[in-house]
Amino acid sequence: MQRKLSSSSNGVRCQLFLVMKPYMMCLQAKWLPTYEKAVNEVKELEANIYRLKPLKSLLEKAIATYYEGLVLQKEALEQKDENLIEHSNAKGEEYMGILDEYRKEMNLLAEKYNIE
Repeated sequence: MQRKLSSSSNGVRCQLFLVMKPYMMCLQAKWLPTYEKAVNEVKELEANIYRLKPLKSLLEKAIATYYEGLVLQKEALEQKDENLIEHSNAKGEEYMGILDEYRKEMNLLAEKYNIE
């Protein structure tokens, strides 16, 4: 019984990765190039006001983290590796945490200077 469940579970995993083929095509054709470009462009942003420099750093970190997660997703799908999917998901959670911090800092700055 245990062997049967295990092989059945592996079959489900294989089917899942096959269903992900259109996702992989979109990932390679659109998302990875877009975020790779964003990583490079955000590095070129100028933060001439010292109060904006930490926000720029957070933005750089967020975009780079999201890109890393996408790269991990691509590798996971290519290698059919569930551990890489878990690492990709962790990057997604890290990205959301960085965005929350960015929004918090941006709101504090806006309040301080009475900007809506």
